[in-house]
Amino acid sequence: MLDVTVVVATYGSDQWVQLAQRALNSIPDDVPRVHVHERDGQLHTVRNVGLAQVETEWVCFLDGDDEL
Repeated sequence: MLDVTVVVATYGSDQWVQLAQRALNSIPDDVPRVHVHERDGQLHTVRNVGLAQVETEWVCFLDGDDEL
């Protein structure tokens, strides 16, 4: 199995948190996941916060409106 964590990074309105559930639900149960949301963040800063929580060799970033 690939040693990967999926990071879903969202920012802005709380609507993105709800939308991110679609992305999170598309990730297989045995794959580690991190969801980070910052109301006043920017994409690069939110992704870096998520990346700091990853302990696997590989990372896959999804936006809130993506599906794996």
